[in-house]
Amino acid sequence: MSYDVYLKDKFGETLELAHPLREGGVYPSEGTKEAELNITSNYRELFRKHLDAELGIRWLSGKKASETQTRLSQAVEQLGTTQFKGSYWMRCTKVLQPASSSLGRRVASLTSQQLNHPSNADILAQAQEFLLVEDGGGYWAATPGNAGYALNILLQWTVEYPDGIWCVHS
Repeated sequence: MSYDVYLKDKFGETLELAHPLREGGVYPSEGTKEAELNITSNYRELFRKHLDAELGIRWLSGKKASETQTRLSQAVEQLGTTQFKGSYWMRCTKVLQPASSSLGRRVASLTSQQLNHPSNADILAQAQEFLLVEDGGGYWAATPGNAGYALNILLQWTVEYPDGIWCVHS
């Protein structure tokens, strides 16, 4: 589950950004110029703590952008904007070496958390030669910096479009 956050004009049309956006949980590879940001619901508790205890990020919905600027600014200041750079999850999707091999058995016995642990770096390095490994990236981790980074994008929109109206879907 995730949140789709839009900034719309008075006619209900999504506003257009000056530069393509390549952020969030889901976006076109070339980016989008629409003022819409898909945010993972993994940040839900951080939004409840820093925006609204009951509504979280849904607190924005229906409000004018300029009315939300102060609270967004405070939340960004409290959370920071340093994104998590580690791997949130990894999974092996294709075994290029038989699972009956010694390395195949070792990798198969490890959870993704164990596989990502520094003590298993040698196993992961060997396994990547024989496996197709997907890295979910750090975006999905519910860290203050990740949540603050997303809110900072929205805060920038409030400066660019103070008359815009927030719309949040989940």
